[in-house]
Amino acid sequence: LMFTMNVPKFLWGEAVKTATYLINHMPLRVLDNKSPAELLLNSNDFIVAPKVFGCVCFVHDYRNDVRKLDPRAVRCVFVGYSPTQKGYCVGVHLNIVSL
Repeated sequence: LMFTMNVPKFLWGEAVKTATYLINHMPLRVLDNKSPAELLLNSNDFIVAPKVFGCVCFVHDYRNDVRKLDPRAVRCVFVGYSPTQKGYCVGVHLNIVSL
């Protein structure tokens, strides 16, 4: 994941967590086309849609001082899934933010 998307080395932990999340939610032939999460939780719903690690994404800007012709999105880099809420973790200028 890290080498193909040219992600900095300090994001290694995020890459491991993202890979683990995807492996736990993908169906396996060994488990009769069920995922490990489906066997444990009796549901196989992705809370959020899967994304490519390290891809460019845009996050809506909710600040009140955004004017009519100002950009309403911030360019970010996808680095994983939030463990505490429905959403993604993105890097904004190399700072990780959970959205």
